[in-house]
Amino acid sequence: MQETPPPGLADRRRRIPTVPPLTARDAPAPTAATPYADWLRQVFDRWYDAPVRETGIRLFEELMAGVLGGSMRTESVGLAPATLAVIETDGSIEQSDSLKVAYEGAPETGLDVFRHSFDEVLDEPLVRQRQSGAAGLGPTCGRCPLVTVCGGGLFAHRYAPGSGFRNPSVYCADLAALILHIRGRVRADLPGTPLGLPELDVRGA
Repeated sequence: MQETPPPGLADRRRRIPTVPPLTARDAPAPTAATPYADWLRQVFDRWYDAPVRETGIRLFEELMAGVLGGSMRTESVGLAPATLAVIETDGSIEQSDSLKVAYEGAPETGLDVFRHSFDEVLDEPLVRQRQSGAAGLGPTCGRCPLVTVCGGGLFAHRYAPGSGFRNPSVYCADLAALILHIRGRVRADLPGTPLGLPELDVRGA
């Protein structure tokens, strides 16, 4: 197994890696290279093949649920509506902190707990987009057969100047490769079980 993870996944506190690192705005377009998936597939195999359950890794557990047709409960993958709001120390209500990598002020809603209800947060345009499932994704993701499992990836990873968040994740190829690897491992252990994902190449095309 490769001992050194790709840049951004080497956690100084020895925590288990979950998703690829956040990317600043103006990130390059997704490519067919899969450095994060190449490493995470090895991590998955080590975790999946352990004789006893040693720890939980949420990304792997959620993707396994997805390829088996189950519900997914994280904003990083899947199509479940976003259910997260952040209350800052001054009482302001913001969206997920991960949006800070997109552009200045991206998480801000202009709302606060003193004058507004949480129902009003649901009327914010980006919140509505994050609540709309596949309808909130761009055309590339909408055509992808992996969309029900991938969900376009983490919302913050889809931002590009000029087109907003209706883009594939900058980790699109990595997500596709990891999902297909997990599906292959699960399929091998559950022969005859339909997993709901058609055959496709590593780019999800």
